Amino acid sequence: MIEELKTLTPRQQEVYDLMLTELSYPEIMERLGITIGGLRFHIGYILIKLDCDSRIALVCEHFECSDNHTFKRPEFLNELSEQHEIIFNYVVKGYKTAEIAALMGYSYSYIIVRRCRIYRNAKVNSAFELVRKCYVENVELRSAA
Repeated sequence: MIEELKTLTPRQQEVYDLMLTELSYPEIMERLGITIGGLRFHIGYILIKLDCDSRIALVCEHFECSDNHTFKRPEFLNELSEQHEIIFNYVVKGYKTAEIAALMGYSYSYIIVRRCRIYRNAKVNSAFELVRKCYVENVELRSAA
């Protein structure tokens, strides 16, 4: 992914950096002064160049490749079933609900219910927030710089 990042234009890099934050798409549009069409245009090319199919997959890939972040298994997983943990692992790797359902052989609604329980226990509202919560910044690396 590091090499692919070099292929982004300066504007695409700006959009990419903002996609990694907790800003919503309307907030990103306002910050950059572009329309929804312009944002979709840039996001489309970013996802193609970086071979990702969603914002959450992009964020997961970014943190996986980052030397500045480490995945930390959250404590709340101890309170959930093994199936919840399997679903959690798929979610934090950027898999979509339909993909998880197909891989596990369950219905879409079954996976949705379990994802909601995971989010509730993690005290987050989305997969994006869950991923950001699980990848912690390496404080030692930052303070050593």
